[in-house]
Amino acid sequence: MFYENEPCPGCERPMTAKEDIVTCPVCGTPQHRECWLTQGMCVNTERHDAGYVWEPAQKEEPEPEEEAPPPAERIACPVCGGENPPEARGCIHCGNTIYADRFGNDDKADNDDGEIGGATVSDIAAYVQLRAPRYISKFKRMAAANRKLSWSWAAFFFSFYWFFYRKLYTLGLLFMGISLVISLFAAPAYGDYLEQGQSFLEQSAQEDASPEELQAAYEAWAASIVAAIPFGALQLLTWCCAGFIANGQYKKKVFRDIKALRAHTGSDRNFQVMVLHRGGVSFPALLSCALGYWAAGQLINRLLEFLL
Repeated sequence: MFYENEPCPGCERPMTAKEDIVTCPVCGTPQHRECWLTQGMCVNTERHDAGYVWEPAQKEEPEPEEEAPPPAERIACPVCGGENPPEARGCIHCGNTIYADRFGNDDKADNDDGEIGGATVSDIAAYVQLRAPRYISKFKRMAAANRKLSWSWAAFFFSFYWFFYRKLYTLGLLFMGISLVISLFAAPAYGDYLEQGQSFLEQSAQEDASPEELQAAYEAWAASIVAAIPFGALQLLTWCCAGFIANGQYKKKVFRDIKALRAHTGSDRNFQVMVLHRGGVSFPALLSCALGYWAAGQLINRLLEFLL
């Protein structure tokens, strides 16, 4: 029925096929019989003289639904193999920084097959893990310029702590030993510097201190500073050496380990499992280094107190 579900002009209720519907013989307006009997006429009687003809209401056609875009390609984590959304910067499964296809495009543009010194960008990212984009960029520049030295602020400020953190244990022990030796010989000079400085401040606070006493205290403090400067300079030189060799030594370790793991693992999955343990960073080693250095420092202090 052409008026089905159309609102009745008399009561505004939708008309259905099961209801008793009458149609005006003049304008064709459909309405419930009850509405016709209640009004005694067509609800559009006043419009008949104008030639009104009832027509069904125009129904809005639903807009065609837009086709959903195809799902974006998922990115596999180079460490655990888990799939991640394309916008993810870190693996949602293991937390590793993702630096494969998406972040490796620039490297592939500069390196024909996405390799740096014989190791693929994805393998390097899987090994380095934390801060992988930064180190891959450094390795690229070093390989392009054929340089073995590259400055590292992290190694300069943290010295042997950084080496332990990045699992360069031999260098970490070497620089920690050098630092301990410097501390051993510098301890008397630093102790004298602090003692003379405190003495000068105490002399300055005394109202009855003579100018000669203040001058003598100041000269003793200045002499202690001069005596401590060589040890400070030697320590600074050690930090500079750590800063200069850190990136080169780390790059050498990364490439050596990747080559060895690729040679001894038969599949990418085995490589990913092995590189997860061999590479990355070590917080336990960092904590052990800090505790070991503190314990060694305490031992040196006790030794000096015993000898002096």
